[in-house]
Amino acid sequence: MRPGTTREWTSALARASPEERLRIINCMSPIELLRLDAWFEAWAHKGQLPPEGEGWRAWLMMAGRGFGKTRAGAEWVHALASAKRGVRIALVGATIHEARAIMVEGVSGLLRVARLNGEQLKWEPSLGKLRWRNGSEAQLFSGENPDGLRGPEHDFAWADELAKWAQPEAAWHNLQMGLRRGSRARALITTTPRRLAAHRACPKRRCDGPGNDRPCLVERHPIDGGAALELIGLLERQIQFLLQRLR
Repeated sequence: MRPGTTREWTSALARASPEERLRIINCMSPIELLRLDAWFEAWAHKGQLPPEGEGWRAWLMMAGRGFGKTRAGAEWVHALASAKRGVRIALVGATIHEARAIMVEGVSGLLRVARLNGEQLKWEPSLGKLRWRNGSEAQLFSGENPDGLRGPEHDFAWADELAKWAQPEAAWHNLQMGLRRGSRARALITTTPRRLAAHRACPKRRCDGPGNDRPCLVERHPIDGGAALELIGLLERQIQFLLQRLR
């Protein structure tokens, strides 16, 4: 019997072997494929979904090409912006051009994710600003211009390709200083490592301040071939900065 709903298609794919999955997908109509693609939570792997729990501050997704970092970031941002009116989000790329081309206009970027979910965002390229119907906004920034992050306040931030930022420490510091809007400011970091050395993963730490069981940095993803030592050092310093703010 042919599945009818997106949930039934998802269930059938979950039970199928790799060969059967290919056959099932080839049988799906374009509309059915688009609906399945839009239901991200149904087929995303665990590493693409937000960490469990309420207390985390920063979520690191460090992985190679093809992992699905951009789609996961766009889905996370779109869900946050759609869930509450007037949310302010920082979108920080290595450069403004990359932030626009990948995070907003890319094949897995915010404009496409919004369309898959039935929403047309107002995109103002000259201002580097995205607007949702409910009044939420996302603004583009770059890791090569830390001063651009000085002053604006945000509820959430998506930092893409942190390992490529020209001035990572200064830009990240200013971004963290501005993450003070709302009761649960959080940041997602999506990045591929640049310099590879010994195989390592980000260390697990917990905050020592109020609510001391809360993880500051969660979701470490080991990378085949090693990890970026410069990025690890930066994240270590970031954790210390978060600890100081919580005391």
